[in-house]
Amino acid sequence: MHTFDQTVKRIGFACKIQIDHDKPDKKLNTSTTTLTYLNNQSKDKAVEKLWTIIHNNCEVLKRQMEWIGNLPKNQRQFRISSDLFPAYTHEDWMWFYFEPDVVNYLEKHLIKVGDLARGKDIRVSFHPGQFCVLASEND
Repeated sequence: MHTFDQTVKRIGFACKIQIDHDKPDKKLNTSTTTLTYLNNQSKDKAVEKLWTIIHNNCEVLKRQMEWIGNLPKNQRQFRISSDLFPAYTHEDWMWFYFEPDVVNYLEKHLIKVGDLARGKDIRVSFHPGQFCVLASEND
């Protein structure tokens, strides 16, 4: 098993990668949607939008790891965007992420991303977005 090299002090990136300082590079940054958009669509259209986003974001995450893996070792740290899977924690939409085909797709692609990050010795972290509830009186 590959272990992370903890002896290297690192400088990392937070969520968005900007090669050109004026704007984020679309090939290296995730996309998202809003609950308002999803809730104003038919169920089929909203599901299609979520599928489009998770396909894109899994590919982007892989490209991010490849790009970061080519940087000097002390720059191989990245905080993954909290909008990677939009509406994942929202009670009206979390069912989508528990559909067997979605689970299988995400497992298959995220395992590859994890292997890539470990192989290139990239430290990754993740933090909740501004609308994620960390504590609740409800289960």
